[in-house]
Amino acid sequence: MTTSAQIEQKNEHSDLHCPNERFDVLVIGAGIGGLTAGVLLARKGHRVCVLESHDKVGGLASSWERRIGEKKFVFSAGVQDISGFGPGGTFENLLSQSPFRSEIRWLQTSQRHIGTSGVFDISGNVENLLSLLAEKFPGDAGGMRAFFAEMTRLLHLRRREGLKSMSHEPPVNLDENSEKTSAIPQLFQEPYLMFLRRFVKNPLLEDLLTNICNYLTDSPALLSLGNAVPLHAYHLEGGFYPAGGIRKLADLLAREIEFRGGIVLCRTTADKILPPANDAAEILVGANGRFFRTRAVIANRNVSGTFRNFLPTMALPLVFRKRLFSRVPGPSAVLMNMACEGVFDIPEHTFVRDGTRVFALANPSRHDNSLAPPGHSAMSAIKLLSHEESVRWLALDGDAYREKKTCFTKAFIRDVETSFPQLRGHILHVETATPRTFLRFCQVPYGMIYGHAFGTWSPLTHSPVKWLFFAGADTNLGPGVEAVAISGYQAARSVNEFLSA
Repeated sequence: MTTSAQIEQKNEHSDLHCPNERFDVLVIGAGIGGLTAGVLLARKGHRVCVLESHDKVGGLASSWERRIGEKKFVFSAGVQDISGFGPGGTFENLLSQSPFRSEIRWLQTSQRHIGTSGVFDISGNVENLLSLLAEKFPGDAGGMRAFFAEMTRLLHLRRREGLKSMSHEPPVNLDENSEKTSAIPQLFQEPYLMFLRRFVKNPLLEDLLTNICNYLTDSPALLSLGNAVPLHAYHLEGGFYPAGGIRKLADLLAREIEFRGGIVLCRTTADKILPPANDAAEILVGANGRFFRTRAVIANRNVSGTFRNFLPTMALPLVFRKRLFSRVPGPSAVLMNMACEGVFDIPEHTFVRDGTRVFALANPSRHDNSLAPPGHSAMSAIKLLSHEESVRWLALDGDAYREKKTCFTKAFIRDVETSFPQLRGHILHVETATPRTFLRFCQVPYGMIYGHAFGTWSPLTHSPVKWLFFAGADTNLGPGVEAVAISGYQAARSVNEFLSA
């Protein structure tokens, strides 16, 4: 294995290949998990460098402008709203110390759920939701109140455990005893549906409360309680959207890293990691033909791919290696971004599970008129695809791929217009992303948008390699914007302890 010391000897006097600047930590990937870790470490006084292969930060929490004729629209890469702004919430905590916090105007979103149980509008007020559910499902009224009380407690516990040590103050003040606290990690491994059925008897109500799982998975039965808890923050506290586009959050975090002495480099693709020859040596990370010196690395990317592509000969514990390379792939998706004529009274986020129509529709223009010209809307619809469906997409090429994409898009538009007839005849332009798009954009196997499948093992944020850490959806914290931010907290805590040792 080539080591950093060997490269140092070859490039001893070459600033081009081995710049003099040194960093305490280098982050590969400017998703929300990596940027969160970078901000927290910069606040601790560590010098941070973030490398991002794309021209914009944010990963799937990014957005961009698209001109349709003379009209400008702003579309998202996938994320449409964010939880974690309630008392003790992850983003409430993270942004409270940002010198740029006031530069983002946060808009609260609402949800609609359409399914076999009916149509339900949810605004982030849990008492209103409980009243609504009690009216529709009176036999489960008491169970629902107990369910959301327990969800509130578990949400606070998950945040407290995830945010501790790197926070400026404890995000919540709970009085649970040590016996309860020690049981929490085990409880979080319980299947979400098993937990839900302790409180809910009506299958239609169960269907409603699993509909929100479309945020994360095409297989709710595989979701653990720990992964489901942050989802219910949308019910308990509501979701939020930054005016001007979802990338505003990532831009703010990147700006703070630079404000605190770090650097964020876009269009800079990491292509190699050279481990240190000894404990005192630095790691070298290669990107765009030069090397960056660092003491620690956080990979905000696919964990298996990091070892396979960057450290193929790295000695790893046998059990870790076996688990890492035998994980089941998670879902990909088809995402349609739509430029529409008209302004529609459709909630910012609607989950549809009605017969064969299963998708989510986002309408951020309802509360943010900066995303589209006057009298127009920027909307999107996303349909999750199983791993098997994704493989079939990726097997196609050329004319066969284009034909499938065209046919799928037409059928998807029909589903959208069937569920939302007011859109019929008002969709001016559609851009469709498929598993092939996500494979290229996310740089993960099979175009997975949520990491590996639920119900399979996932690695911790600190790898068996003492200087290598992970953040993002492919860790044990799982997908979802608040969850990957918590992974950033945990990675930052571990890196801070490593650098301070």
